[in-house]
Amino acid sequence: MTLDELKAQKIWFLWNYAPGKNGKKTKVPMSASGGVTGTSDNFQNTWVDYDTAIRAKEKLSAAGIGFKVPDNMYFLNINGRSLDDSFVQLLLKRHDTYAETSPSGNGIHILGIYNNDRLPFIRDEGKGRITVAREFHQKNPNNHIELYFGHATNRYATFTGNAINDKDLTDGTTACITTLDKDMRRKPKTNYSESRDGNREDFDIICNLRKQKNGEKFSKLYDHGIWQGCGYGSQSEADAGLCSMIAFRTGPDPDAIDRLFRESALYRPKWDRDDYRANTINFAIESCNGIFHRSAMDHPPFVRFDDNGQAHVIVPLLAKYCREHIQYILVRDYGKQALMELEAINTTNTYIGDTLFIVESVITDSAGETATDKVKQLILGNLYEMLKKAS
Repeated sequence: MTLDELKAQKIWFLWNYAPGKNGKKTKVPMSASGGVTGTSDNFQNTWVDYDTAIRAKEKLSAAGIGFKVPDNMYFLNINGRSLDDSFVQLLLKRHDTYAETSPSGNGIHILGIYNNDRLPFIRDEGKGRITVAREFHQKNPNNHIELYFGHATNRYATFTGNAINDKDLTDGTTACITTLDKDMRRKPKTNYSESRDGNREDFDIICNLRKQKNGEKFSKLYDHGIWQGCGYGSQSEADAGLCSMIAFRTGPDPDAIDRLFRESALYRPKWDRDDYRANTINFAIESCNGIFHRSAMDHPPFVRFDDNGQAHVIVPLLAKYCREHIQYILVRDYGKQALMELEAINTTNTYIGDTLFIVESVITDSAGETATDKVKQLILGNLYEMLKKAS
């Protein structure tokens, strides 16, 4: 949709400031004739095109003009953030469509079109209308952004014409899906989805960072791009601080740190400078002083760590490791011969040369212990040496 096509639609009206709650001013719609109007279809006959609204604004000395958001169009409102704010830059890059400054000059408006078949809309039977799924905010109090869709809202958008991105209104369906997912969820994601979240290890790292003692601070930086009040003197310091948190979980892995930082709300064009990115990542790794989360330290591939950092042996992975790295002979026998061979191993060693002998049997000895039980004891007793020998 071109801007001229938007202006030609009869969806425009005026607005003026009026006293609101808690001493804040609110914007009250007014028709081009100076009468009452609103966003309900009941007022549709009072709406005009853009040029008519501009003339009426000058004649009536109205504070501004606006329009009822049409069905195929979305309106993203970013409040109280300057143009050089990293979160604003992230959203402008994500939504490559028309954008302008707000009437106050302290916010950004982004306008685009969307395909409603791909977005998470539901029918609210209580209100008798379509709305965004309940798991998402339309007005997020945590990061001060609002996202409204024409056929799922009665909101109107103010319009200044003070363009930041002076271009047509382009299809931002994918950008809206990403913004809902990353910036408008009522609660952080806890369940992994391959199609939505991509790399499982990256997803787990971010989830675990949110659960750490400094998880609230991490979330402000990573999810919302809020560094003011977090103990940093500049955004560059905040970049380094976030990278240090990420490095604690990834270990000294510059590629992983870079990849995860680019998904954060602090990401901005400055990060694409090779010298700035490399220096920040190196500083972050060095700030860990060689101390990383246990899961990032060297450990056997069959060991996994839970959210509390406790190590657990994953049996299928251990079996896979043994098959691939240890030479062994498995003897399955359900007669006395199995016990004889087991006794031979007991009296000598689990290893004969470089070969580990494992005997499996259901025959029990006089103590009621199976041959398999004895072999398990032997394996557990020699596991450390066995793995040390294999490595």
